[in-house]
Amino acid sequence: MKRTAKVALVTPGKENANRLGMPEFGVAKLYLSASGKNSQSYLQEGARPPEKETKGSDDFHFAPGPQLAPDTWAADGSKTDKVAVAYELYNPYACVKEAKLELFRRFKDAPVWTRQLKGDELLDGEHKLEFDGKPEWDGKIGTHADFPDEYVTVEHSPYKLRLTVKGEGLCVSPVAWTYFHVLVAKLELEYGPEKVLPASQAGKADHRKVLQALVTQNAKPPAPGGKAKVFLESNRFKKGHSMFDNSLYTVYESLWGKGPQIPLFAKVFAKSSDDKAVVAHKALGKVKFLWDWESKSAATGETFTDRAQDYHKDTTKPKGQNCHKDRGGKRGEGADPVFPAQAGYNPKDALDDEKFPFKVEACPDPRKWAAYSYAWGDKKLASKTGVVFQPARTAGDLYDVTVHVACNVDENQKPKINTDDDPPLKVHDSLKVSTGSFEVWRKVHVVKYLRKKAGVPQLSMATISGCYPVAFMDVDVSATNSATMSKADWNTAFATAMTNLGWNDIDKLAVDSTVDQYDQGNYGAYFRNRLQFREAWILYEINRRLTGVNAGVASQAAQDVANTAGAAGVTAAKNHALTFGYSNADATLIANTARDSRTHVDTQMTAAAIETDLKYANWLENKAIAALKDIFDNEFDATEGIYIFHVEASHNHWNLQTSITTGLAHDFPTCSDTRCGFLQMCWNALFPCGFDKIAAHEIGHHLFLPHPPDTGECQDYKAHDKDVTSCLMSYNYATAMVLCGFCRLRLRGWSKDALDPDGTKNKKP
Repeated sequence: MKRTAKVALVTPGKENANRLGMPEFGVAKLYLSASGKNSQSYLQEGARPPEKETKGSDDFHFAPGPQLAPDTWAADGSKTDKVAVAYELYNPYACVKEAKLELFRRFKDAPVWTRQLKGDELLDGEHKLEFDGKPEWDGKIGTHADFPDEYVTVEHSPYKLRLTVKGEGLCVSPVAWTYFHVLVAKLELEYGPEKVLPASQAGKADHRKVLQALVTQNAKPPAPGGKAKVFLESNRFKKGHSMFDNSLYTVYESLWGKGPQIPLFAKVFAKSSDDKAVVAHKALGKVKFLWDWESKSAATGETFTDRAQDYHKDTTKPKGQNCHKDRGGKRGEGADPVFPAQAGYNPKDALDDEKFPFKVEACPDPRKWAAYSYAWGDKKLASKTGVVFQPARTAGDLYDVTVHVACNVDENQKPKINTDDDPPLKVHDSLKVSTGSFEVWRKVHVVKYLRKKAGVPQLSMATISGCYPVAFMDVDVSATNSATMSKADWNTAFATAMTNLGWNDIDKLAVDSTVDQYDQGNYGAYFRNRLQFREAWILYEINRRLTGVNAGVASQAAQDVANTAGAAGVTAAKNHALTFGYSNADATLIANTARDSRTHVDTQMTAAAIETDLKYANWLENKAIAALKDIFDNEFDATEGIYIFHVEASHNHWNLQTSITTGLAHDFPTCSDTRCGFLQMCWNALFPCGFDKIAAHEIGHHLFLPHPPDTGECQDYKAHDKDVTSCLMSYNYATAMVLCGFCRLRLRGWSKDALDPDGTKNKKP
C-alpha cells in the first residue's frame, strides 16, 4: 500500500511529534433475518469488529421458493418465506474495493453461488441486499447441477454464507460468515390415486379394488397403533384342481403373484422461519426418502400356526413372524421386495395412467429390504414422494411402514440411516412418519343362497363366515342374495333333470307322477317307497308283456302278486281278473303274467342291489343328488363367488339309510374356478355342531381343503395337523370343529410342501 502524506517540521533540535495513522476497514457482521429471528454472525478469531455483535442462532432456517396451499395443494402466491441478507461494513475511509458473497453447501469446498457487491453496497454501515429490486431473498441461486430447481434445498443443508472484503489500508476483519438450514418440518402419509395402479381386468388380481377397500376403511393409512385390512379378492376354487396336492398354493400364487400393489404417498412439509409446516416444493431437491417396514405378526394362540410363524423369526432382516420366503412370504434374505423399484417419470400436470410417478430404487447394503424414493419438485405431485407398497400375498402378515427423510449423509452422500439396525430407526420425529399395521386378508364372497322353498330351515350366514377369520379369510356374506324357488320352476326343473340324466322307464317308476314334487315338502326329491316302486315296476312289466288288458285289472294283478307271496298272489290275481269279466283262460294268462313279472322284477332288484329298504334308499339318494345337481346347475349367474343350494334332505326316504350325504362340494358343470356351488342337504337337529358348520365344511372343500387322513380318502397327502382330530374338515361333528393350524396356513397362502403335519418340525431358530 502506498500513501502520500504531508508532515509539519519542528524547530531544529526538537523532536518531531507527527504520527501517521493507517486507514482501517473490514466486515463487521453478516446474518440472515426473518420472522424476528437472526442467524448467528461469525468473524475470524482476533478480528476487531467496530460494532457490537448481532445476537443470533445457528439453527436459523427458512423455507425457500414458492409455496402451495396445504389444503388444496395449489400454488398460492400469497405464501412466501423470504429472508433479509444483512451485513455491516466498516469502511469509513472508502478502503473496501471488493466484497464477495459466497454460498457453500455440505462437503463441497467450491461455492454453489457467488455475488459481487457493487456501488453503494460497499459503503460504510449496515446494509440489506436487494434481489431483483426487493429487499429479501427467497433462496434462489440460479442454475447449478446440485440444485435442479435453482433453490437451496433440504438435500444439501446446512449452508454457510460467507462475505469476504478486500481493499487498501489495514483490514481488521476480512471475512464474516453465518449458517442457515433448510429443514423438513413433518411428513404426512396418504394413499396415492388409483390411476397409478394397473387397470382392473377380469380374471386378474385387482389392485385398484384393494385400494378402494382400504380407503373405505379410512381415507388415510392407519395411524400408529391402528390397523387396516388389506383384502385380496380371492374367488378361486377347486374346479379342475386337486385338494390333495399344492394346488391351493399355486392357484393363489398365480392370481396374486408378488402381492397387492398399494400406492403410499408422503406429503413433505418444509419448516418456515416462524416454525410452521409449509409446502415449499422447490426446497426438497434430490433428497432421498428411506422407506422401511417391520414384520408385526404375532402369536395366534394356535400351537401349530405359532410354531410355523416362529421359523427363523430372530435371524431374518427384519425380524418377525410374517411368512418366511421359504413358505411363500417376503421375510428373509433374497425375498421379493416390499417396495419394488420404479422408474418414475418427470413431473407433469396430469398423471400417466398405469404408471407410477416417483422414482424408487432398492436400498443398498446393509438395509437391502428397504428402498429410497425421490420427490417431485413441481407440477401435480409437487412436494410429494411415494412407493408402491407390496406386501406378500400371504394372509395374516402384518406390516408397519415408516418413511424417513434420509438427509443426514456422509461425505460420499450415503445416508447415515442405511444401517442394519432393527427398526424402528432412531430418527428425529420431524424426519419420519409411520403407519399402523397393514394386515393382509383373503376375501371370498357368498353371492347366492337358494333354498327349494321357504320351509327349508335357514342357514346362518354369519356362523358360516365366522369359521374362517382364524385363517385371515373373510368369507363375505354381506351381499348374499337369499331366495327360494317357485313351484313352477322347481317342478319344471325336476322333470327336465330326469330327461337330462337319461332316466329310463324303470328309473322314472320311482317317482309317482301324480305327486307334486314342490308341494310335497322341503326334501329334494319325493319317491315311492320300495314296495310301491316294486309294485309299479310289476305293473309296468304286465303292461309291457300283455296288450289290451284293462288298466284296472293290470293294476289289481300287480297289487295281488306284489302283496301276496307265492301261489296265493297268483290265485288272487286270477280271481280279480274273473270279477272283471275275463274268461278263465284270460284270467289265468293275466295271473301268470303278473307272477312272471314279479319274478323278473325281484330278480332285477336283487341284481341292482335295491332289494332291501336300505339299499333302495341309498339308490334313491344317488338319483336325488344327481337330480339336484342338474336342477341347481342352472341357477348360477356371472357373479364370481360361492353359491349355496339348500334342501332339507336329498329325498324323503333318507331315514332308512345308515348314513346320509349332508353336503356336497360338487364341481357343477356351469361353474369355473371363479364360481362354485355346493348342495346343503341337512338341518340343524342332525348335528351337535350345527348344520352351519356342515356348510362351512363344504366351502372348505371348494377352497381346496381335503378331509383329514383318518376319513380314509387319502393317507399320504400331508395337509392336516396330525395332533388335531376336530378340524372343521373332519367328520367329528360332536366337537366344536375349528380349522386346524395346517388348514389355516394353507388358506393364508402358505406352501403346503414347505410344512410338516408334525408341527414341531416347522419351528426353526
